[in-house]
Amino acid sequence: FEIVLRENGQILTQYRNISATVGREQGNLATLGIENQTGTVAFQYSFNEAVIQSPTFAVLYRLPPNGFITGTVTDANDDLPIAGATVAASQGGTVVRQTTTDANGEYRLQLGLGTYTVQASATNYATGSAEVVLDEDGEFVTQDFALETARGEVSPTSLQVIAPTDQTRTRALTLSNTGGLDLTWSIPSSGAPWLAVSPTAGTLAPGGTQVLQLTISTAGLAPGVYPATLAIQTNSGRQPTIQVPVTLVVPAYYQAVNAGGNAY
Repeated sequence: FEIVLRENGQILTQYRNISATVGREQGNLATLGIENQTGTVAFQYSFNEAVIQSPTFAVLYRLPPNGFITGTVTDANDDLPIAGATVAASQGGTVVRQTTTDANGEYRLQLGLGTYTVQASATNYATGSAEVVLDEDGEFVTQDFALETARGEVSPTSLQVIAPTDQTRTRALTLSNTGGLDLTWSIPSSGAPWLAVSPTAGTLAPGGTQVLQLTISTAGLAPGVYPATLAIQTNSGRQPTIQVPVTLVVPAYYQAVNAGGNAY
């Protein structure tokens, strides 16, 4: 006896060396069929019937005519796969079947023949939608999705500032939206009392930029190195948080300059 599990959902059970005279080998005290792991859904072929023929016999359990919709879901900005995206097939507004993409952004849905609205969605991405028709038993239809999302980029990507005690320095960062959707962003406190930024929130259209003004004050700071991280939180699907390392160096160094006169 053997069971063959096919990729299209069919289950083939095959028997051989069945006696023509032994009723038990022919199934007169057996139940033939398939069921789920909890036994709550089943399909019965026979019950206590000598239906298994000699010397070989097979039963094929198959679905009604069906096909497969397969594809890959990617980020429209970088063309890389989106893992964990939800892909759902619906008819008349009712979801018939849904799945999630794997680590390679790939998915597969097995469906009965018909016309379906297939939608791919993921957090902070615009939903992609397409109409797909399955009209041949066993066919495979490929439907890929490239989902739009915002994408924030900062220049420069890090800062180092050198300033003696009791002085102030200003620096500028440029935040850009290189994605396909509006970028909403905000900057929580860095936790460093010597670092301030303005503005702290906003929205950028695709292709837009925003200058971020940084003010660094060394008032009351002893000589040393002070690290901080500026975290820009966005609605980007790929990289929602952009981290900009900021390092302040307060030197124990003073320089005297003769600003006028003959003596130094």
